[in-house]
Amino acid sequence: DLRERDELDGGEWKFCEGRPPGHERFGTCQQGLAAAFSPDRRYVLLGAPGTYNWKGEGRWEPPGAGWGSVPRAPGGDSRVPVSPGFSVDSGAGLTRRHQLSFVTGAPRANHTGAVVILRRDSASRLVA
Repeated sequence: DLRERDELDGGEWKFCEGRPPGHERFGTCQQGLAAAFSPDRRYVLLGAPGTYNWKGEGRWEPPGAGWGSVPRAPGGDSRVPVSPGFSVDSGAGLTRRHQLSFVTGAPRANHTGAVVILRRDSASRLVA
């Protein structure tokens, strides 16, 4: 349970820091353009639409564990939305009853935009 008094991370959430620079990797990260807590406050959700040459990335962080990420297509796979991370949110019951789902906006997907709803498949993997 994250609370304002908790300092689990030292007060900073920087998943782009120390990563390879340049526009093709994390140089234009824009981490935190979108941010949210899950309704149960077990996760912090952060969007970083500028990563990977503006293909984007969304991340979720349960306290005491490593970052999980919204799936991203290597090599520009057109089935995966472009620029996830412009908006992030979560809620229960979207894909399965009582199961927490993560939502991210991908405004550049197929030149029309998309809302991607993902559920946890394992401790560190989200699936559509």
